[in-house]
Amino acid sequence: MSPEPSPTTQAERVYGALLEDLILTRIAPGAPLSEAELGQRFEAGRTPVREALKRLEGDQLVVTYPRRGTFATRVDLDALEEVTEVRRVLEPLAAGRAAQRTDRDLLPAPEQMVLESLACEAEALEASDPKELLRFDLRVHQAVYRAAGNHLLAGTLTNYGNLATRIWSSTISQLLEVRGHVREHAELLRCLLAGDEDQAERLAAEHVDAFEEAMRAALTRPPRGR
Repeated sequence: MSPEPSPTTQAERVYGALLEDLILTRIAPGAPLSEAELGQRFEAGRTPVREALKRLEGDQLVVTYPRRGTFATRVDLDALEEVTEVRRVLEPLAAGRAAQRTDRDLLPAPEQMVLESLACEAEALEASDPKELLRFDLRVHQAVYRAAGNHLLAGTLTNYGNLATRIWSSTISQLLEVRGHVREHAELLRCLLAGDEDQAERLAAEHVDAFEEAMRAALTRPPRGR
């Protein structure tokens, strides 16, 4: 007989699944999250579900109101501005550190191989499915964060990157173009691999600004078909 999964293991499982659902907006912004329904879905007790929701609240992905319950946080211009304010500072820092580590031969070979592979994928990108492009974008950002070699920086950027991806996912039907935004990563990755710190920082900053501009336009654009 298999041992019963511990509450901690269950909480991690529930957290991981809900994290992806929230980031990719399979759970819509503003939607309620019922502890009882989540417990049934994941075959988990109340404690691990509550632990998972508490972590997600710390990630700014859900919010709990007394006597009302827990809801997915909303996506709006205020959320975009807050996320952009942080990413505009930290994304160039991570890109610059990654390029610096490459230039000084401090980047481990496996991480360098990942960047090489992602650069090739970005240059030959043919995918048109928006969700597939979102996942690829996440992979690139995660690789850059790891290559920066600072766990605190990577953790912070992962959280804000998730929030940014969620904004992107919630507005994807309003976006006029997605693939070009993702393809921008190819030049950035090549700069990292060449150890060009200044150019990597510049491209990362431009990427954040272009993202903010596109998301702002999407959030204020009337829904298609109207």
